[in-house]
Amino acid sequence: KRVRLGAATPIQRFLDDKTLARSLPAMPRCAVWFADDQIRAQATIGGNIINASPAADATPCLIAHDAEVELARKSGGKIARRRMKLDQFIVGPNRTTLEDGELLLGVECDALPNYGGSFEKVGHRPSLVISLVCLATLVKLDVEGRRIDDIRLSLAGVGPRPLRLNNVEDFLRGGPVAAERFDQAADMPVSLVASRTRQEYRREVVRGFMLRGLINAARAAGAQPGVLAPEL
Repeated sequence: KRVRLGAATPIQRFLDDKTLARSLPAMPRCAVWFADDQIRAQATIGGNIINASPAADATPCLIAHDAEVELARKSGGKIARRRMKLDQFIVGPNRTTLEDGELLLGVECDALPNYGGSFEKVGHRPSLVISLVCLATLVKLDVEGRRIDDIRLSLAGVGPRPLRLNNVEDFLRGGPVAAERFDQAADMPVSLVASRTRQEYRREVVRGFMLRGLINAARAAGAQPGVLAPEL
């Protein structure tokens, strides 16, 4: 199933609407981190996307949900519409493929109510902060809670645009929920840090966030208590 979000959907909706929060399990924690109450009530999904900030919080969560943008413009007296993947729509810092006269109508993404979600973020201050690194993690486990049936990962704040971590997903998908495997996966995206400042710090954070995101999402997905080793 898919969920359609109008471009004017406020970030606060992911905290207030329980059905929406269950369908998009990475978004509620993202919303908690998203500025303060007044800004969350006014800030919209469409605005966060169109700004195309490398540090935007909502975009990695939506990318992990396999989001597509819906675009429209008036052409020759008719409305021309098109759709494309969100991670292709954002092409660089403050740059998208939006054409002249075109509007973002909304976003459609996978509903994943049986997944555990996590969102990790750090910045220069404890709150109301622009991300230096943020990571969205979605995990679906097998019926015994011991193996990863599916996983979605998206990283932002470390380069010119948010990234889907397909190679890490391929490595973890179908494997056990195990300390050694999570530890190996945490090293894989470290080399993707391409920011112009604080690269070493960001590399350390990426590795730590990978571990924490996997653990938190696996717990939310129902991992057996004894599976997540204490050393993690």
